[in-house]
Amino acid sequence: MATESAKTVIDAIKCRRSIRHYKADALPKAAIEHLLDAARYAPTALGKQTCNFLVVTNKTVLKQVGAILQGRLEFGLRWRPILKWFVKSLRDPEVARIGKRLREEKRDIVFYDAPCVVFFLAKAYESYGEADCLLAAQNLMVAAQAMGIGSVMLGTVLMANRLSQARAFLRIPSDYQIRCVVALGYSDEPVRDLPERKDNMLGWVE
Repeated sequence: MATESAKTVIDAIKCRRSIRHYKADALPKAAIEHLLDAARYAPTALGKQTCNFLVVTNKTVLKQVGAILQGRLEFGLRWRPILKWFVKSLRDPEVARIGKRLREEKRDIVFYDAPCVVFFLAKAYESYGEADCLLAAQNLMVAAQAMGIGSVMLGTVLMANRLSQARAFLRIPSDYQIRCVVALGYSDEPVRDLPERKDNMLGWVE
């Protein structure tokens, strides 16, 4: 039987939502440090702790990087019928639908005006760097939910790996790669019901 502590963790996992509207309020530095500490305690392949954090709360930097990435994203969506044959992510019709909706809202469709963005990086040669970073990001997002902070993972921002100007604004060392990115802030969205989940059991080998 699950303990009260376990139930609290499971509730945080189930109740977390991807938040794309944030209040302008900055997150306290102490709160961000608590979240990073939770991320540090994620499992890590071979105990190597390959995941590194880059925290950006500077609005000017986020706007500069966001403008570069948004231009690339809008180009990709505009030319999706052709580019989808070369860019796998553009083949998903859901990507086009969300992109169109966000562009129509005329707002930041990269960082969603979040007051804090955490980049999870690992050195390019680390075989398990991506897995380590994704595990750390999951810890951080669940901890954020438990602390009343909203979050969303930002797949679009991975384009920055290939854009020297974006990397320069973020001051990313040349031997590091962004493996995942999470936006953080206080939610400015209504609370949504728990979505149904697929019965995705392939089997049970006993």
